[in-house]
Amino acid sequence: MSYDVAELKRRFDNLLMVGAIHEVDHDNKKLKVKVGELITGWLPWPADVAANYVRWRPLKPGIQCVIASPSGELTQAIIIQILYTTELDSPETADDMDVITFNDGTEVRYDSTNSVLSIECAGDINVNAQGNMNAEVSGALSANVTGDAAIDAANIALNGGQPCVTTGHTCVFSGSNHPIGSSTVKAGV
Repeated sequence: MSYDVAELKRRFDNLLMVGAIHEVDHDNKKLKVKVGELITGWLPWPADVAANYVRWRPLKPGIQCVIASPSGELTQAIIIQILYTTELDSPETADDMDVITFNDGTEVRYDSTNSVLSIECAGDINVNAQGNMNAEVSGALSANVTGDAAIDAANIALNGGQPCVTTGHTCVFSGSNHPIGSSTVKAGV
């Protein structure tokens, strides 16, 4: 086989390859891929960028991927796809379910058939809004809290701002605590 034919075969064989991420450098957004016994040089991190967001996906060794090498040159290789494996399988297979599962068990799940968004969090959830926060609920709203619930606000309006009497309030007529009122709602001054 002539040198030209061997070089063309080598380049053709390198165009598309399936391998596994071998090493990651999160700070520099680079990674190496192992294909058989071959380990690539540092490759660019595959970005998840769209018109309205930029997403960071930390990758780890062992994730199976497909690399493409323009003109068959591995020095120019890029990762074009991440693949599921037996060790790193998909968290769901239903065609109407979008699921993101994190290492600690936290899961975000959207069921497009029933229009239900579910979030199971292994830890805390923090929401910070620089502006207003509004919730419109067409059905019922329930909250079950095993600990305390605290709301600090300049004003709290329940049921359109109607007055709320608690058993801790002193009646202006009798001078005693109200015998009829809420013993579970507490309000500070």
